Amino acid sequence: MKLKILLNWDTSRKDLFEPFITLKSDFEFVVLYNRSPSNKPSIHPFKEIYFDSFLTPYDVLRLVKPDRIIFFNINSFPQIALNRAAKNIGIQTFLMHHGIHSSDVLRLSQVRADLGLDKKSKHTKSFKTLLFYLLALRFKNYKEFWKYLRFPITMNKNHRTIALHKSSFDAILPTKIIQLSPYNSKYTKSIYGFIDDKIFVYIGHPSFDKIIHRFKELVNSVIKRNNPYFLLIDFPNIENNMGYKIVGFERKLLFYKKLASAAKQHGCRLKIKLHPAGYDSELNYVDDSNIDIITETDIAKLIFEAKVCLSFYSTLLIPIIYQKKFCYVFHFGLQIGLQTDLVELGLVKLLSLDDFTAEDLHSDNYFLNYDAQSYKTFIDRYLYFVDGKSTERLKMVLEKGDLAKNHNKN
Repeated sequence: MKLKILLNWDTSRKDLFEPFITLKSDFEFVVLYNRSPSNKPSIHPFKEIYFDSFLTPYDVLRLVKPDRIIFFNINSFPQIALNRAAKNIGIQTFLMHHGIHSSDVLRLSQVRADLGLDKKSKHTKSFKTLLFYLLALRFKNYKEFWKYLRFPITMNKNHRTIALHKSSFDAILPTKIIQLSPYNSKYTKSIYGFIDDKIFVYIGHPSFDKIIHRFKELVNSVIKRNNPYFLLIDFPNIENNMGYKIVGFERKLLFYKKLASAAKQHGCRLKIKLHPAGYDSELNYVDDSNIDIITETDIAKLIFEAKVCLSFYSTLLIPIIYQKKFCYVFHFGLQIGLQTDLVELGLVKLLSLDDFTAEDLHSDNYFLNYDAQSYKTFIDRYLYFVDGKSTERLKMVLEKGDLAKNHNKN
């Protein structure tokens, strides 16, 4: 009989479901999301249920009877309550990474707070949500009663990540944290104050499996670059995005026009790969004869065939550098740990969003500072495994609760 996995995941992004869709014949997944469904079509093939349909977290567990639970985050009252209830009755819970995390997350969280992008929690204004949260407690949790009861106050005074950083009790921690690599775990360690790897399982990045395999196919194929192009991996043009909040509509518009003009001077079109969170945004720019807007696509092929790749701080920076060994990134007024780290490794060149020139983007600039040891450090930090088998390791963790020793990297 298949193990049943309760998946508390972001239902707005199809790309984040790929590892679970790949494993759908191995497990029975049930998706738990925050709110009742909108009119948007489902992006996954699994049964979907909603927190607001249940009075207590134990009602969720009685209905689903999961063998494991995977969380996207454990930073809301319903998520914390479900985690507490599951651990009370012996169900393993996992917090799983879903991207490349910046090591300076606490500073960036404060920046988001200062920009007004992370609203303080309003959940405690809902009696039903607060009741759901409180009814997770059992007498055996008496040692954390005070911290558990104080947490809503901490959440109302702070923003989510900062509130978690200021708190320390068992209900906010999963049984295991499934992470890409030790370096990527600095994000989580900085929040919770972990000093070792005991709670972590490192599997690589399942979402990169398909890309890595595709790159290997493309290396052996004949590429005809009849229509050369520059590729920009964009951040989403939505009001709640930190990059967009800082840059703004007019400045971003001028950037697009200047970049399209620079590409044209090199005999190339500009292809802009939108972030999934902003596919439907009315703020996307399309009014230029030398720009192609890209949404769903064969991203490995798009990267592989690009003459020049450009980005900001996207997770897709990683497969770009893996394949191209270089990328241009744009600084827009905010220091971001990922950009800083990659600049120090010599694998990206940082350009001003406003003051770059067409000459700055010449493809001959590639590999000027390339160093084999820096590239190896990059692989260890941001890919960890490059065998395209991260989804297989995820399967093992869900089956066994951990990785077998011979499947660990070290």
